[in-house]
Amino acid sequence: GVAGDLAGTALGILLSRLTSQNIYSSCIAFSTVSLLHLYAVYREVKGLQLSTLNRQRSHMLINAYINSTEVPTYRHMQVGFFA
Repeated sequence: GVAGDLAGTALGILLSRLTSQNIYSSCIAFSTVSLLHLYAVYREVKGLQLSTLNRQRSHMLINAYINSTEVPTYRHMQVGFFA
């Protein structure tokens, strides 16, 4: 939410002030924060439960049905995305 965004901005400002004199420290800080951000986004997207079908999910369901003649469960489709 907004509080998390503000905290992230404040942390970014603090990190930029602490690492501005050393390029090595700046690169380490950038890499660490980027990896943490990617992990947080992955966890956020993994937690989504989409109840509608878009073109990609429809295509996956149809292919799975054609290949196995069974309708895959929600869990099976979720494993297909995040395996």
